[in-house]
Amino acid sequence: HNLANIYCLLDQNNLAESLYRKALNIRLNALGEDGYATNNTRYRLANLLENMGKKEEAHRLYDQVVSSKNIKIGINSPTYTYDLH
Repeated sequence: HNLANIYCLLDQNNLAESLYRKALNIRLNALGEDGYATNNTRYRLANLLENMGKKEEAHRLYDQVVSSKNIKIGINSPTYTYDLH
């Protein structure tokens, strides 16, 4: 995940995408669908994909993050909108 962040900063998007996908799979297996770190990686991958023009997949991942946050903290939580940014 952290190495993927660096590749994003270096505009090495294909390498970053590959590493985010690997990190997401590891976090899904270790922490589950709704883990904070899982959603953090999912959000960063979605953001990268959107910037790369892969908008359909990015929006699917964004929707998963929002759905998970609705379940975990509730839409009326003061941290809900803060966490989405």
